[in-house]
Amino acid sequence: MRPSLVVLLSMVAVGPAHAAILTFHFEGRVDRVSDPNGVLGGNVTAGDAFSGEYSFDSAASDQLSDDPEHGLFSTVPPFLFTVGPFSWISAATGYIRVSNGPNVDHYSAWSWPFKKNVEP
Repeated sequence: MRPSLVVLLSMVAVGPAHAAILTFHFEGRVDRVSDPNGVLGGNVTAGDAFSGEYSFDSAASDQLSDDPEHGLFSTVPPFLFTVGPFSWISAATGYIRVSNGPNVDHYSAWSWPFKKNVEP
């Protein structure tokens, strides 16, 4: 009778994973600006504040599942970004890239195209 009880307890303990949409907020200060085409018109300078946010599904599958040191995951729109007097939004699916190498770890998130919402 004891083996049946163990199997029953194992079945009860294993359940479906619960996915959640998680939102990552970030902010900081601009370190340097490179604007060779003058798109920003001198309106963004070093020291200006920036902020943004993006969301992702915690149950999203890794698009690089065969690579143990790198991962690529889709974001859930929108992706928002503000710097200086500008604000952008992307309604497209973006990406999160994670790298866990022996000497360096890397995390980046991006989306394209962005539509400028506010101009100075």
